[in-house]
Amino acid sequence: MKNYIVYIVCVFFTMHVSCQVAIEKNINSKNIEKQIDSIFQKYNNSKTPGIAIGVVKKGELIFSKEYGMANLGYDIPVSDSTVFTLCSVSKQFTVLGLMLLVEKDLISLNDDIRKYVPELPNYGHIITLRHLANNTSGLRSNLQLLGLKGYTADDMITQNTVDQVIFRQKELNFIPGDEYNYSNSGFILLAKVIEKVSGKPFSSYIKENIFIPLGMHNSFVMDNYQKIVKNKAHSYGLGEDKSFVFSPSNYSYVGASGIYTTLEDFSKWAANFDSIKVGSQDIFDQMNTKGVLNNGKESFYALGQIVQDYHGLKRIWHSGGDAGYRSYIGRFPDQETTIILLSNNASVYAEGEALKVANLFLKPFFNKSETKIKQENQKLRFINLSLKQKEKLTGSYLSKNYEIIRNIQIQNDTLFYVRPNQGNRKSELKPINATKFVLGTNKDVQVSFKDKQTLKVLVNNEEVESYYKYVPKVYTTEDLQEFTGKYYCDELEIIYELKVENNNLIIYNSKIGTIKINSLKEDVFIGTSWIFNSLVFERSKNKSVILGFRVSGQRVKNMYFKKLKKTSL
Repeated sequence: MKNYIVYIVCVFFTMHVSCQVAIEKNINSKNIEKQIDSIFQKYNNSKTPGIAIGVVKKGELIFSKEYGMANLGYDIPVSDSTVFTLCSVSKQFTVLGLMLLVEKDLISLNDDIRKYVPELPNYGHIITLRHLANNTSGLRSNLQLLGLKGYTADDMITQNTVDQVIFRQKELNFIPGDEYNYSNSGFILLAKVIEKVSGKPFSSYIKENIFIPLGMHNSFVMDNYQKIVKNKAHSYGLGEDKSFVFSPSNYSYVGASGIYTTLEDFSKWAANFDSIKVGSQDIFDQMNTKGVLNNGKESFYALGQIVQDYHGLKRIWHSGGDAGYRSYIGRFPDQETTIILLSNNASVYAEGEALKVANLFLKPFFNKSETKIKQENQKLRFINLSLKQKEKLTGSYLSKNYEIIRNIQIQNDTLFYVRPNQGNRKSELKPINATKFVLGTNKDVQVSFKDKQTLKVLVNNEEVESYYKYVPKVYTTEDLQEFTGKYYCDELEIIYELKVENNNLIIYNSKIGTIKINSLKEDVFIGTSWIFNSLVFERSKNKSVILGFRVSGQRVKNMYFKKLKKTSL
């Protein structure tokens, strides 16, 4: 087994000498490997699913190493030949496959998707191929649709399964181009476009046009999850007792996910952005360009990629997660440096771990103004607040779309920021002044309160999230009876029953069991499951009769469930 490769050549013609010396001192020593080993030390044992990490510089894999196990049952460690799925990073391959057809003038990104996939309903608005690749189509994402339909992690999800839920959509989340909202459905449709125009199965097209030319001989598209794959890493998640359990990836659809590869093959994909063998500079320039919404504002999502600054550096990246698999690719084009990561451990935060490695190689390039902010934050002095001052800030805060709650609580005289949707994970709030706090241990992340009614999360003093204080509507058990009954979604062909149990309103279905929902405000509830994120009940004109409810989540908005009359049950 090849444990690692280290050969680093560092030549920066346009850098200041001091910066060049700093980088060479950092990465040309054996210290770099020790620092990376330290980052992944907790995974490097025979009882933990593993990680493969790589660094690509100017088209060459200059560092690679593996940690942990590919198979816990047979004590097989992760190696350079271990096969992982790229999860949602597969979307980049779909986009490149599409762009190769664009370059040949066989299609245009401005084409209507229904030109190639006429079975998709007409929603009264044109959905272009660009909308799909920019995640601005408004189409609901297939996985949350399947969750609402009653599918669980143990169910097999085939191409036919996802086609059915995509083509039965009766409404869009929004007018195409109005918003960004991540949707796997869009990339599944793009794969269909490739098949229609090329006349070949998606798996064959990607193999012939991308894998073979790049020398990715251990890569393939998984169009049948039951396929036997040599050297495949088993997929693991955490069970109720926090021990690792097998978490199979039962997906057999293509376009949004499903590409399997090794770290070495993945590095060839990463290298192609700098040393082009497949595609062209024009293609990659287009792929790297952020989408533009109908109002003229830029989205951070480009064509199958996310474009954001990181410490003042341009970063083009994507991560992915299927079952227990995790993946990441982060390119820093101006520094010609790319970090790649593959894992079979659901507890791995792929982006976070990869950026720790990026920091080792790129820190001398980081924006000086951002460094100044960090230095100022390091000098922050915390103050003491009275119990009365803290109590004025406590309570529940709700996102504008009713989907996320943040609670501010006092425990042992300490103020905490609590995330109910993350198992009540909490972080201490350390006061800088009466209305501004450091969130947890990172001084760059702060929470600011305005008029004790609005909570804003700031990163380097820029707002990234906002929540509004609310007092939950209190319903008696008798009040809740009004919401009980059976509700049917024609789009998903499924019935859910609402019941009252132990003074709580619950949603029940024989396949998924029960889900508790909590009241937010009048006729608005929030679920304790990602499937039912928020429910807004609709009433007759005189408000006396409940007609149904609409469900919204991160990737599905306003899915309608009609209340059935007792005579129709």
